[in-house]
Amino acid sequence: MFEASRSYSLKLEKMMVPMAKGYRSKRVLDIAFDLSREYNSEIIAFTVKDDVRELTWSDKVSLVTNAYKDGKEQNIKVIPRITTSSSVREGIVKEANTHNYDLLFIASGKRSPLSASLLGGIGDYVLKNSRVTTVAASLKNRGYPYEKILVPVSEYLNTRTAVSFALHLKKAIGAKIYFADLRKYDRKKTHGFSLLFDNMDEVLKIFGNDIEIIKSGMSTSITDEVSIISRNIKPSVVILGIRSDPTGRVRINSSIKSIMKESDHDAILVKK
Repeated sequence: MFEASRSYSLKLEKMMVPMAKGYRSKRVLDIAFDLSREYNSEIIAFTVKDDVRELTWSDKVSLVTNAYKDGKEQNIKVIPRITTSSSVREGIVKEANTHNYDLLFIASGKRSPLSASLLGGIGDYVLKNSRVTTVAASLKNRGYPYEKILVPVSEYLNTRTAVSFALHLKKAIGAKIYFADLRKYDRKKTHGFSLLFDNMDEVLKIFGNDIEIIKSGMSTSITDEVSIISRNIKPSVVILGIRSDPTGRVRINSSIKSIMKESDHDAILVKK
């Protein structure tokens, strides 16, 4: 029943990874590589040449050709692609929205709790304007592959698509996953993640063992609950989820922002 569910389905045939200098885009490329090895995905290593300023063509070419070479060495299909645009963020969104991508990755560094931005100027724009499932990683320069994945299970903090992404990533890298059952904090319940918990035996069969369910404690705040659980289990990454409303607008609640900014580990936000 779980495997046939459309609400937890996740297509991973074609993934887009925008490339830039630094470890962050390399980190999400590594995540895409691991998913590709497990699910036979095609990866488009993409970059935008700012036609007003920025790096030379040779610098941009090296970003995507190095991704192609790394993929070839690991028997992973990587297609390098470069475009020119007066705006990097608009170039990324245009590419994502005009091609048939299943998943788009973006990465940024951790932002200060006082900052209005969650993922930086480019990341915030891409997350809000892309029309494909987007995996936005806020990175703290810790090790990869991840060993422990924390997934707060609450409709206020997560979606079924993000839970599915976490499970697929768990299987691809052999991590342990912790489902923190925080459904008691949901004021409005629609699905209650009942399919996940009611079919845990099937989930274990599909995605492997090393799945642990953590019950909520006595905290009165969902962010405090996540913080306490994080201190106890010391996850490598926490995975959260949002979805755009019927008009396409994206709203990120204060609890998700707080968890992503204040956590002492990587955080991934999946937008459906």
